[in-house]
Amino acid sequence: MNQSKNTVGRLLLSILTVAAVLFISSALWDIKINNTPSLPIGLYQKIDRTIVELGDTVNFALPKDNTVINNNFERNPYKHKPKYFLKLVYGVEGDCIYKDSTEVIVGVHHLPLLPGQESILQAESIPEGYVFVGTPHERAFDSRYYGLIEISSITGVYEPLLTRN
Repeated sequence: MNQSKNTVGRLLLSILTVAAVLFISSALWDIKINNTPSLPIGLYQKIDRTIVELGDTVNFALPKDNTVINNNFERNPYKHKPKYFLKLVYGVEGDCIYKDSTEVIVGVHHLPLLPGQESILQAESIPEGYVFVGTPHERAFDSRYYGLIEISSITGVYEPLLTRN
């Protein structure tokens, strides 16, 4: 009995230690934790670059007045939290967006729409100051549903530090 209490105590101490290290490192080195299937699960570290390029992993805030995100309770598990996301840049200024009732196409990315869901995007060229963000996960909550992201709302460019698929 004593041995099992010691084992449980050590396990709890280990979990608390890992949590403390992650919390401190995320504050000191600007590390984001992704725990959704949209991108590989793990840690992402901010890199020292301000120019956003095609294929970058970016962290951004959705505007509080984005009606799609505020009204889409079924697809938005973050409705009561700040709306920060890690996504990949799939489209930049000048790239064309095509859409029909089943998918949105940006560059080489064919992103299926979920049954019963519509994209608010229009078939257009991405204007200056905006990007299209997405992920390879077919059920991702991304620009297909909440629209283009202003580059000014991007808080940083990140790279995987420690991830798993």
